[in-house]
Amino acid sequence: MDPKLKAYPYDDGFEIAGNREGLRELARVCLALADLPEDNEKAKRLGNHHHFADYLDSAQEGSTPFIVLYKPDM
Repeated sequence: MDPKLKAYPYDDGFEIAGNREGLRELARVCLALADLPEDNEKAKRLGNHHHFADYLDSAQEGSTPFIVLYKPDM
């Protein structure tokens, strides 16, 4: 089955809904970002974020676009 992931506004934030494959893809992205170097500049050079949006085919049509960002200095 194809990964399906959708984000949409929900009360005071947003909700992410997905099938098994879609949630695993989100987890894969989060794990890959979490394994980047702890040096913020090195992490930026390697790509410290991932976009999810319908126009990028990384989320379902009508999904609220969002970015997962790794910030080692938080």
